[in-house]
Amino acid sequence: MELSGVLEEALEALVAAGLYQSKSEAVRDAVRRLLESLDFREVALRAYVAAGFTFQAASEASRLGLVELAGYFASRGVAPELGSTSVEEVSSGARLLDERGAAVLDLSALELLVHSGLASALVRPGVRAPRLVAPESLEARVRLLPYAGRVRLGVPLPRWLVAVSRLPSGRPRPRRGVSLQELEAAELARAHGAVYLSCDARSRAVARSMGVEAAPLQSLALLLRERGAIGVGELALIEDRLASIPVAVALRP
Repeated sequence: MELSGVLEEALEALVAAGLYQSKSEAVRDAVRRLLESLDFREVALRAYVAAGFTFQAASEASRLGLVELAGYFASRGVAPELGSTSVEEVSSGARLLDERGAAVLDLSALELLVHSGLASALVRPGVRAPRLVAPESLEARVRLLPYAGRVRLGVPLPRWLVAVSRLPSGRPRPRRGVSLQELEAAELARAHGAVYLSCDARSRAVARSMGVEAAPLQSLALLLRERGAIGVGELALIEDRLASIPVAVALRP
């Protein structure tokens, strides 16, 4: 970064006065003060609406959790593109999960799987569920989840998560408006021949643009219903919990 004119002279004066050791230190302090003055919820909202960020990338910018940020968006009259309003997308996603037998979760699927109560259905005796994997970039989040004492490669895992996996080719190339964990999940799904599972409609669109099959989280709920792991009443309860976030739902005909 280059500075000139009045700004350069002002920085030199601050250093000469002994307020900072260097101009770089003064600039860092100025940037820190600027960031402290911002409402990052509003920054995230503008990035989402005006710049086309995925909801998960906006969440990272906001420094809030997905559920909390979704509530803020709703309070500002902006409905986040979470879930799916398409019965066909949910149904075709369930078929994909059934065929592939494996899915890679991004942050939205990981968090809302637990929040909705759907995770509890995955660990019931006799339940046939797809193999669920999370990208390495979500390891810190996975460590915060309730787990049943199973540890793999040093990471405590809930019983419904098979592994936290690393991309064989290293980290993906950054993409504006998309978070690292989304890109890693999509690339990991490609590498494993799995479905990219996400509650974020924009994330699913990104994955499909990369040639990766994607499905909303409701597809997993529908598959479990079709396999008899959850009943109609429980499916409706999961739907209601998702809708309260708010997540668009299309599980019931």
